[in-house]
Amino acid sequence: MQNENLNMYQLGYEPTRLDDFNDYFLQYLKTNDSKYFNEFLHFYEPILNRKATEFIEHNHIEEYRLPDLKQIFVSLLWDELQRYTADEKLPLLQIMKYKTHKAWLEYMRTDCTITNMESKNAHNNLRKVTPLYFKMKDIKLFDEIVKEISKQLHLPDNTVIEYIETALATKYSGSRESFEIEDISEIEVIIFDNYKSEQIKRAIFTLSPIERKLLELTTGINFDTFETKEKLSYNRTALLLGMTESAVQKKRKHIIEKIKIFDKEINIFYRL
Repeated sequence: MQNENLNMYQLGYEPTRLDDFNDYFLQYLKTNDSKYFNEFLHFYEPILNRKATEFIEHNHIEEYRLPDLKQIFVSLLWDELQRYTADEKLPLLQIMKYKTHKAWLEYMRTDCTITNMESKNAHNNLRKVTPLYFKMKDIKLFDEIVKEISKQLHLPDNTVIEYIETALATKYSGSRESFEIEDISEIEVIIFDNYKSEQIKRAIFTLSPIERKLLELTTGINFDTFETKEKLSYNRTALLLGMTESAVQKKRKHIIEKIKIFDKEINIFYRL
């Protein structure tokens, strides 16, 4: 990987290192001086390089995409910083974690020919079907795998076959989300895209105590403060709640469908 791609935001001087990354954003808000934004990028770039490289390797896209991913992050960060306030409880990078993940997936879907798909829904299905196939391919017959995936994801057999053929043709390995809770799940993106909205707060309020606890454990999100902590696996969540692992997965899926209804209301609201 070329050095210029790894050092896109390095400054010609050594800036003062502040105690916390969020302090750079607060200083920018206080002074309106973009040097604090640039100095943040100077120190954060090695971390950004690592995160973007991991995304590239995990999703089997070309290495030359690194500058694009970094620029997407920087552009998103600048836009979010303009809306950020000094009294915000959440660090800006915590908000950016979810927005960046969503933006990088969209970039991969629309710009990377290796996994180019017509819609977000199709790309999400590809990411779900593929790891399930690779998990079962050495222990079950192809037709059995198709039937099982079709039943689990509620997709037609022919559609499942098309996704598997796409994955094999592009050497796409998919995401880990079908085996275990992925690093950043779709529901986390929805929540942090809209965490200030009344609709998402209302959605969380409609959950039963056990549903809310289950969602908090599997997303690592405290819904009172929207602070994050370590998320638990389905297995550990099941042990804590006295449920089976399959029951946790089934209930979590039901909870997500309930919240997605509110997400559609939010999207409709913002389009008006």
